[in-house]
Amino acid sequence: MRTSSSKRDGCSTNLTHGFQCAFALETAALHYRRVMELVEHYRSVLTMRYLPIRYEDIVDDQAQSVRRMLEFIGEPFDPACVSFHENQRYARTASYAQVTEPLYDRSRYRYRHYRKHLQPAIDILGPVIERMGYHVD
Repeated sequence: MRTSSSKRDGCSTNLTHGFQCAFALETAALHYRRVMELVEHYRSVLTMRYLPIRYEDIVDDQAQSVRRMLEFIGEPFDPACVSFHENQRYARTASYAQVTEPLYDRSRYRYRHYRKHLQPAIDILGPVIERMGYHVD
């Protein structure tokens, strides 16, 4: 359903859920930075079991990453976890094509294609990017 203001700006929705945090790239980045700051605050004042996982670490060493995750939740390692793409069962999801292929790294550094357009968000997210062990090149 379009509102009068969405008709004016050509958008199909004003994205008003979440305090319009996704209305512009900068507001989405600021919202994400604030969420991550809140997570860091909770981690500093609460005793929590928390296992940060980075996509690149999984791509670099899938078996070790899966072992680490399973150990964290108290489950034994099962080799099927790293050969999920060989499962013959039909996945009834929109991501069927993805779950039938092995882990890939095509998403790594994909942002570089859009770097110029992402620069405002990169500036806002700099502290989060650094805290998570990433760097933007």
